[in-house]
Amino acid sequence: MTQSDQSEPSGPFAPFQRRAFRWLWTGMVLASIGFWAQTVGAQWLFINDPNAATIVSLVQTAATLPMVLFALAAGVLSDAFDRRRLMLYVQLYFAAVSTLLCVLTWLGAMPPLLLLALVFANGVGSAMLVSTWQPLLTELVPRSQLAAAIRLDMVSVNVARAIGPAIAGLVIAAWGVPPVFAINAALTLFLIVALIAWRRKPVDTGPRERFLPALRTGGRYVRHEPVVRLILARLAVFVAPATAMWALLP
Repeated sequence: MTQSDQSEPSGPFAPFQRRAFRWLWTGMVLASIGFWAQTVGAQWLFINDPNAATIVSLVQTAATLPMVLFALAAGVLSDAFDRRRLMLYVQLYFAAVSTLLCVLTWLGAMPPLLLLALVFANGVGSAMLVSTWQPLLTELVPRSQLAAAIRLDMVSVNVARAIGPAIAGLVIAAWGVPPVFAINAALTLFLIVALIAWRRKPVDTGPRERFLPALRTGGRYVRHEPVVRLILARLAVFVAPATAMWALLP
């Protein structure tokens, strides 16, 4: 640890003293709340359909499958390009998809296949956002505060999982499904503004690694690193049953 790291304040909430982390973390919380609310809204849209059991479960599959398929590729892209710009583009993408969901649902022009396609498209953006945000933490806080920043990030994920579906349920009961999609689109604005206002210091990452070699390197690292394999195994043990519960929330 360097002397500058030792002089930094410590504690579980120390990262909040850094303005960039505080605002971007808040934006990520709001974006995650919108994502989980939108998933429940999409599930509820066809709750009275004769094939509701299949459609509702497929919505959860469409929302989470992109993380399995594209997270590693998204991580490679986040290492190769400016992470601030990537996050900004993803938020604009989220706003466009959520607005389209809202408008088409309000017009009554949302068949199940189109709904699943748009939910999957939203999941692709989520895979890119998470894979870009997590390595960005190393730029937002010093090394001595990194563990606290990671814990706060995990707290935000679980808070969003609890609050997002609850908000969706209240909104659906009062006004129906389309406003849930509108809320998700609106919640992207905070992070967009925070990213625009953030003056990221230039980062010298050296020559850009080619996509496929970088992908293979990441795969080899995971395969040969016991700690990472253990973390992934524990994550799978949690996510597999939890995803089934989220699929059945409606």
